[in-house]
Amino acid sequence: MLALLLAAATALPPLPPPAPPPELWHGARAGMTPAQVVALFPHGRAPAPTTLGFPPVANAVEGGGAAGYAVDEEVFGHPAVATYYFQAGGLLETIVEVQNLRLRHTRDNVEIARDVQAGLTNFYGPPKVCADTDKRGLARLDCRWVTSSVQIGLSYVDYGGLGPALTVAVRSLPPKKRDTGAIFARRGGH
Repeated sequence: MLALLLAAATALPPLPPPAPPPELWHGARAGMTPAQVVALFPHGRAPAPTTLGFPPVANAVEGGGAAGYAVDEEVFGHPAVATYYFQAGGLLETIVEVQNLRLRHTRDNVEIARDVQAGLTNFYGPPKVCADTDKRGLARLDCRWVTSSVQIGLSYVDYGGLGPALTVAVRSLPPKKRDTGAIFARRGGH
């Protein structure tokens, strides 16, 4: 009988390999080491220091990590810098900051923010939540997407006389939160 069970067990097909970690940005996957990200983007550099602390964006997904690598990119046709954040388990989050937003050009900047929002919507589907305020020279656009494996936050802030900022944060969902949805924290502001 034991021989029959062993024969049956060895006849079973092997289990499929586990799914790869979720992709965060342009091929970079959650959990990658800094060396793996450098190999993926050989023309990157150390990120510029920030006085705002982590994360350098309002309404970023919660948690923390250390900025380890920055890469010049394009996000839906607009120049940007993607910064890859690491913690002990590897790549944690990617924050993409759209460049060349212009002071006192709120209308133009809002159009860029809406272009990025449309691109993210085409890629990830409709956002779970999106708040779009645009009045008297003050503009703010905050959208959140959640897929089965990642959470994405778009934050655009332009308060007239202050420097405008447009960022996209992409992070893998922790296993315990994949069933309960994403948790986003409001942090600081530009």
